[in-house]
Amino acid sequence: MNLETALNRVSQLLRRGGFFVALGLHKDATPLDYLLGGTSLLLDLAIVPLTVRPRNGVALCPPSETFPAISQCVQRLMPGAHVRRHLFWRHSIAWMKA
Repeated sequence: MNLETALNRVSQLLRRGGFFVALGLHKDATPLDYLLGGTSLLLDLAIVPLTVRPRNGVALCPPSETFPAISQCVQRLMPGAHVRRHLFWRHSIAWMKA
């Protein structure tokens, strides 16, 4: 399911006053993305030896949307939503349906 279809479906299913929160991954596209990606890579290299990551066989696909594209789509379909960029190529979306 593509981003626009998913966000439309969420906005249809959510009741007035309902709250939607999502954490997702985005692909690098802007200089800021690459700067944060480099920082995340260095942090990841430092953290990996300290953690145990179980292999659970979950299939993953690389992110297809850029942060600016995600932000624009969210703002268009979910007015007033908060879209934030985080380390490790993550972003969050928080929205309360009015």
